[in-house]
Amino acid sequence: MTAIVSDSVNLTHEHTDKQGAQGPCGVFQSSAADRQRVLRKIDVAVATCLSAVYLTQYLDKTALRYATVLDLPIVGQQYNLVALSFHLGYILWVFPTQIIARRFPLPLYLGGNLIVWGIVLALLSIARSFVAFFLCRMLLGALESCVSPLLIIVVSNFYTSSEKAKRIAVFYSMDGLTQVLGGLLAYALSYTHNNKLKSYMLLFILLGIFAVLVGLIVTLYLPEAPHLWSSAAPEDKFIAMERVSLEQTSRKVDGNQREQMLEACYDIKIWLLCLMSLLGALPSSALVSFSTIFMGTYGYSDRTVLLLSGPMGLLASAMTLIVCTLSDRRQDRSRPIILAIAPSVVGWIVLLAASDGPRMLSLLGLYLAGIASSSPAIIFSWIAANVAGSTKKAFAGAAVMFSAALGSLAGTEIFEDGRSFMPGKLLCLIVLVIEMTLSLILRRLTLAAQQRKAALLTLRAAKLTQVEMAAEAAKAASSDLTDKQNPYFAYTA
Repeated sequence: MTAIVSDSVNLTHEHTDKQGAQGPCGVFQSSAADRQRVLRKIDVAVATCLSAVYLTQYLDKTALRYATVLDLPIVGQQYNLVALSFHLGYILWVFPTQIIARRFPLPLYLGGNLIVWGIVLALLSIARSFVAFFLCRMLLGALESCVSPLLIIVVSNFYTSSEKAKRIAVFYSMDGLTQVLGGLLAYALSYTHNNKLKSYMLLFILLGIFAVLVGLIVTLYLPEAPHLWSSAAPEDKFIAMERVSLEQTSRKVDGNQREQMLEACYDIKIWLLCLMSLLGALPSSALVSFSTIFMGTYGYSDRTVLLLSGPMGLLASAMTLIVCTLSDRRQDRSRPIILAIAPSVVGWIVLLAASDGPRMLSLLGLYLAGIASSSPAIIFSWIAANVAGSTKKAFAGAAVMFSAALGSLAGTEIFEDGRSFMPGKLLCLIVLVIEMTLSLILRRLTLAAQQRKAALLTLRAAKLTQVEMAAEAAKAASSDLTDKQNPYFAYTA
């Protein structure tokens, strides 16, 4: 099929490149060196901006955890509820924000949300009551709910199937980096002594200022799609569009939105992804909220706990990069999920078995348990590679994040029974085993869908000439069609 479709992407261009090829009638094809050069520029313009967005988001998510050891005046069940409020805001706003986002330029909407959430985060420094903390965290959840679905759209617009997982891995590896940077920042702030401006207040103010700065950068510099890449030369824009022309994923937003949304609702693969996200988010959220508390029960001091958070983040980031690189290299979007989760299963088993054992063994189990946070990167790369249609892709991303928020909300409430936390640990182990099983089912369904596509394409090839198929494929690639509507779209299991 690639050979057939590739004949259709000889696009007209007004320049002749020394390394490229210029055919008759001004038909231009870029060289491999040109495409690699433009890819590096895309990484600077797109990947750098989105990495900064994720760094900001994860710093905010971990801020509450670090604030607990910096004299945060919210403790006990009130702390659980404040942690829960973030996910409540996320759940309530994740679908409406996608509808609103379609009415604005993507960089403006994403950057605007970043700026507002930076202001709200800084305002947490003046919150004094439980209600104020609860409402501010809920508003932060609502503001941040636009990030991941919009990321899928930008990644799909600029990167090919063999590049998506690695880039998403870089974004998600910011999670581990924040655990290092956030821990070091909180550790430094723990030495500040000011009765009027406490350590946790400084933490919220500094992170809020950083979010506002990132929001301004995103608004001014993040391109939404190759044809809207204002800072690029015309030739580079063309090459950026040519690079993804074989992906059969149009950058137009003109399809039947209702039809695409209904198709997403009836797609069992998206439901499986939602369930996997829900299950995977439960233990990850629990660790985000309670890992410092766990370490405290092992006998470590508050300052030591802040430093010990770093290695857990680095392990998760390393695993994210490993499994996503493997996913791109092998063009496998399902089995790497198992690879990402397996160490965490071992970790939760260790935590269950060593609840009263040596604290170093418990710490090792905690580090291993945190590795499963790398699995969402593979799930999002699956959506980027296997879901087409502007509305369907946005809906799928929002649905997966809605499910993850539900799991995260539940994760804030599963550890309430004292030092051992045994029921919660057992629940985390069970849901991860179920998630691994679901990933195998997802693989079987995706392979079956691709086999049906290949069979239909074979029948089509018997009826049409190669030139007719090339023209049809080119038209499909430039139309806002879903993966099911486009006969030339190929699934990656």
